[in-house]
Amino acid sequence: MLKKHNVRSRLLDKMAQFALDKRSYIPFWNLNIVWRSLDKKGESILDVGCGTGISMRAILKRKRFYATGADIYRPNLEDGKEHGHFDECIQCDVRLLPFKKKSFDIVLALEVIEHLEKDEALCLLKEMEAIARKQIILSTPVGICPQKPLEGESPYEEHRSYWNPVHFKGMGYTVRGCGFGYMSGSEFLSPRRLPRFLIPLRHLVWLLASPLVYFLPRLAGGMVCTKHLASRNS
Repeated sequence: MLKKHNVRSRLLDKMAQFALDKRSYIPFWNLNIVWRSLDKKGESILDVGCGTGISMRAILKRKRFYATGADIYRPNLEDGKEHGHFDECIQCDVRLLPFKKKSFDIVLALEVIEHLEKDEALCLLKEMEAIARKQIILSTPVGICPQKPLEGESPYEEHRSYWNPVHFKGMGYTVRGCGFGYMSGSEFLSPRRLPRFLIPLRHLVWLLASPLVYFLPRLAGGMVCTKHLASRNS
């Protein structure tokens, strides 16, 4: 019985990793929107609040960038570096980024700003704009999306601020929606809490809603926001 459980667990892990690696190929998925928005002429990327680097892994499978990860939680950085997701890893507080102005072509902050207080997040966005030469891309949930750290997780996983598309449109970002909004607002339906066998079903419902909310981000569960800077920096 234990052997069957271990086999099933390994199979689920492999399926989950395969799905993570292929997210950038799935139309309207958040990482697919990030990938399509990326300035492919860029050569360097800073991933702010990079975690273990699973999103960067998927991006690098499609195009080679010089990738730098910045995160406050050392276990995440060590995991990302060990698995080759980054060329360089910097442990730092994202509220105090130690990078020079215009030092990266592209700056990402994927599922990061909701972990900061709103005033801290706004300061981070200004700093990202100072660091980037060409482009800023960020993703965040739409509206209220409560989250507390699970046991054994990074203590920085709590959501501290909530955002709507109008915030970013007013700052000059192009905003695209992804996923089903009613699923995002419930921590009970979070993939972090659902039984593993239900996660694919949640992803399917999320994906089916995405073509509509792509153009109506106020109805979405998440949003990808892009700002191009090249014209003002040239």
